[in-house]
Amino acid sequence: MPYADVIRQLRDIHLPEPVGFFPPPVGWWLLAGLVAGGLVGSVFFMRRHLRRIQRSALRELSALELAYIREKDVHGMASALSCLLKRFALAQFPADAVAPLYGESWLVFLDKAGGTERFCHGAGRNLLVWPYRKVEDGNMDELFELVRCWIENHPYRHRRRLA
Repeated sequence: MPYADVIRQLRDIHLPEPVGFFPPPVGWWLLAGLVAGGLVGSVFFMRRHLRRIQRSALRELSALELAYIREKDVHGMASALSCLLKRFALAQFPADAVAPLYGESWLVFLDKAGGTERFCHGAGRNLLVWPYRKVEDGNMDELFELVRCWIENHPYRHRRRLA
């Protein structure tokens, strides 16, 4: 049997080397690029959106300052500033943490979020008094500056929790 000799000369089946994890196929590179691009894009657009909210609040604050110069209404202006701060805080922090706050707890929140004590122990305290009491001559410049600093120091803290 000549075939038996030929069969004995054949070698066993050779398996190829195992496929490694690197370099990955082109599809995985494309997927990684899409995910990275999506993350970079979402961060860019989120920062842009939050910056737009901040600029809008600062424009409204400037409009309130001009209205105060014209009308000299301390009572209405203190109430408007408090409303502006509340709306801006609602855009920056979770609604369940900000919405129910009023009075002393509102000032404590503003101090804690702003890293200051100027709301509880400074010009910010007037936000509790001036909307409810007729004030002829209040120092609104200090209050406007405090509100401006608070808004400018919170540009990119979207929906964060306070520690």
